[in-house]
Amino acid sequence: MKKQIIAGALALSTVIAIPAAMAKVAAPVAKAATKEKVSISGAWVRPSMMGKDMTAGYMKIKVTGTSDTLTKVAVPMSIGMAELHETVMVDGSMGMREVKQIVVAKGATLVLKPGGYHIMLMGLKSPITVGQKVPITLTFKKMGAVKVTATAVE
Repeated sequence: MKKQIIAGALALSTVIAIPAAMAKVAAPVAKAATKEKVSISGAWVRPSMMGKDMTAGYMKIKVTGTSDTLTKVAVPMSIGMAELHETVMVDGSMGMREVKQIVVAKGATLVLKPGGYHIMLMGLKSPITVGQKVPITLTFKKMGAVKVTATAVE
């Protein structure tokens, strides 16, 4: 566990270091996706850093119907793989860990953001560059699959 947290902290330092300009991203960078009672907006990914085969994705997920559970995230195999992660503090060290699911209450908005819950894109087959569109599929327990396209922004 401690090795995972240390490894996660090292990976975290490359993924969630937030430049001042990034902290002020105001406008959504992708069109909102809506399926029945789930609405997704502001989807974006961070361009991958040179020499790194990972990055992270962020967005807002609003559930307007009954509560639902986000159980899986995926990207096309041609891009790499995706997992749900959260940033955690353990024994004074920041790290990341995979989460198997996130419950979203009716009327609530789950914000995937730097320093919190996020989508880790790993094993990237090629770098993610500014302006690139990244298709992401979110799978909910009740609602099923919802597809969204995130844009890479600095």
